[in-house]
Amino acid sequence: MRRARSGGYTLMELITTVLLVGILAAFAVPQYLKTVETNKFDDAVGLTNQIGMTNRMFALDHAGVYTQGAFGGTSCNCNSGTCSSYNPILAPFTKPCALVCCNYLGDQNWSQKPYTFYACDPGSGGGGGPCSSTYVSGASRTNGASPGTTFSPYTAWSVYMNSSGGIYSLGGAPTPTY
Repeated sequence: MRRARSGGYTLMELITTVLLVGILAAFAVPQYLKTVETNKFDDAVGLTNQIGMTNRMFALDHAGVYTQGAFGGTSCNCNSGTCSSYNPILAPFTKPCALVCCNYLGDQNWSQKPYTFYACDPGSGGGGGPCSSTYVSGASRTNGASPGTTFSPYTAWSVYMNSSGGIYSLGGAPTPTY
């Protein structure tokens, strides 16, 4: 006489289910991380475009003087000074926060961004990061892998804007669309 089966799953059913979930996760997690990084890169492209356009406008208004350097810290803290307090002869506009203080660009919490942003001088190539001659702005991925990983192929991603307004990617990053 056969015994009736009590409620529950067999060991084989449980192993099969766990195996299928593991296989699906092996494909889904890397794709998810790539999507997250691509979205961060798209944000960097937009902000690089803004910085580049404002740096070009700034140079038009200030006798061809470009700001240059990395945006850093939590904000530019422009409360203590205004654009009119800058004297381009005594203290040239070399800090990128001049774009914020002179109301060309909105202030950001720069230290919380996954990219480091740069204002570049296309004449000298100064500004650091991805800056070189003909670039007016750029961004490079900050050090560190994506959360939950020990290696990230996305740490080499960077983007720059040239003096004619074209935006280009470096380090295997996706081609910017704007």
